[in-house]
Amino acid sequence: MINKTNNIFEKILYALSICIGVVVGIFSIFAVAYIVDAYSKPSIEEEYSFNLTEINFKENPILSPYVYVNSKNGFSDLLLFVSFETGNVVRLNYEKDIGVVYSMKIKDYKTNEVIYDLENIYSEIHLPGSKNFGVQLEPHFNNISLENKKYIFDLKYYQTNNVDVIYHYNGIMNPKYRKYEYKLFDILMSV
Repeated sequence: MINKTNNIFEKILYALSICIGVVVGIFSIFAVAYIVDAYSKPSIEEEYSFNLTEINFKENPILSPYVYVNSKNGFSDLLLFVSFETGNVVRLNYEKDIGVVYSMKIKDYKTNEVIYDLENIYSEIHLPGSKNFGVQLEPHFNNISLENKKYIFDLKYYQTNNVDVIYHYNGIMNPKYRKYEYKLFDILMSV
């Protein structure tokens, strides 16, 4: 009888040790991921250079100047692209794509001098249900070089149709021959 009780007690202890080991193992994975994420971010600071209390999506263009500080060594031979996305939209016709025409001036933060002037760039948003869904149209601009200082990204965009409203857009710079990207701005807008 004592032997059976010992066996049951041993099985309970064994099961508990397995459960504790699994919990500790899962927690350690999240802890390591948190530490890596916290300490491996690119050395980029974001600063918003405008104060808009309300953004009206029905009016065009939407003006959005953003400022960023790049890495210590500056950037050269860059691939720059801006992507537009929608939020949780409800629509009747998923086959209709959302067209966007945008322009962006990259200016020196102190002098306001225009360094790059990118105009009349066409992009499309393909939502799930569209025949073009999964096909990306994101124009890239090659060989943009920026020094180690602040810049203003003055972005204006127009929607070419009134199918839906754009809720989110971002800009990314991707140095050639590197596996990581530098996010310039990542803006979630709400009505």
